[in-house]
Amino acid sequence: MKELLVKYAAYNVWANAQLLETILQLPVEDQSREIKSSFKSLYKTVLHLWDAEAMWWQRMKLEERIIRPSENFSGGMKEAGEGLLQQSRQGKHGSHIHRSTTCIMNLFIKTLRKSILNKRFALYSYTFLIMVHIIGVN
Repeated sequence: MKELLVKYAAYNVWANAQLLETILQLPVEDQSREIKSSFKSLYKTVLHLWDAEAMWWQRMKLEERIIRPSENFSGGMKEAGEGLLQQSRQGKHGSHIHRSTTCIMNLFIKTLRKSILNKRFALYSYTFLIMVHIIGVN
């Protein structure tokens, strides 16, 4: 199971790199042009991807305050892409983040508290906890 998760993390880095390579080949105007989608532009989509990965990483590390990288970010597409790739690479090499069962139980308790407000968050977190338990990270 651990090998599968490492492959998923490597695939995530590869997929983000492919996406960014394609986006960066577009003219700057196209990168920030408004489009009909979940996010108003490719730039805002990349910021969302970066935020999502960073937020999950912080949750796995049991950070008290979750920080979105885009909150104080003022760079362009290239810098946002570099931030996303840097974040993605942390997941590829980050199987060491849970060193004790206590960390896992703390995350499970937080998940239960949040499950009343956000069932999808609870499902994802519970799935993650099961995977961590199966891997046997201690």
